[in-house]
Amino acid sequence: MTVGTQANLRRNIMSKLYNMGCSFAYGNCVPNRNKLSNEHKSPGTFIAEYMKRDEVNLARNGYSIDGVLRRLYSHKFEKNSFILIGVPPSGRFQVVSFDEQTYNKERGNKASIFGRNKEAENCMKYAFTKGPVIKGDYFHTLKWGRVINDDIDETASYHVLFSILKIQKRLKELGLDYCIYNSIGYKYNPKNRETKTIKDQIDWSNYYKPEYSLLDLIQTSEEYELAEGDQHPNQHAYKIWTDGIIDWLKNK
Repeated sequence: MTVGTQANLRRNIMSKLYNMGCSFAYGNCVPNRNKLSNEHKSPGTFIAEYMKRDEVNLARNGYSIDGVLRRLYSHKFEKNSFILIGVPPSGRFQVVSFDEQTYNKERGNKASIFGRNKEAENCMKYAFTKGPVIKGDYFHTLKWGRVINDDIDETASYHVLFSILKIQKRLKELGLDYCIYNSIGYKYNPKNRETKTIKDQIDWSNYYKPEYSLLDLIQTSEEYELAEGDQHPNQHAYKIWTDGIIDWLKNK
């Protein structure tokens, strides 16, 4: 091992992996379908372990892509760190709220409504209760469909693509390495000329499987689901997904 390699290893061990995105990126305490544990894991947990970095989980349930962009400007990132971003659904955007947001809380018990089994019910209710807390977050997520009457697909498309482009430019300013992937998927092809021009400027070289998503993986087998009736990924799905990202990173 060369001196340079040793220095790089020491640098990586001391640096951070910042995990960002929505609930799919935030993680949960469900190792396998319908099974709860006390250990919260996210996609960032597995990749940080591979990179020998400390994970800083900045994801939150219900997040939108402009929330990720905002945090790249409002949070202080350590040098030599790595940014992992799971792109949230395109139909969401952020507004400032009077109330502080809490996202490691119990969820509504939808399982009982549909007659799910008790294990599934508990997973759906408690899956996110062991996750990290970020204090001082007063932003709330809304959906485009509730506020506009124009072409929602084109509006959401413009919003997410322009945000991704600005995210990449911000990461370049910060001098940080990164990987972007789709949490739930973005497959709409915009028709608007300016939006297409924006899309053409995105750098896809650090974007893992841009035509595929973590949700696509989950939909291949129920074993990847958080619980019966809930298609959030469990930790087993995270391991499969991040193994693919790690192999991809090794070949880059």
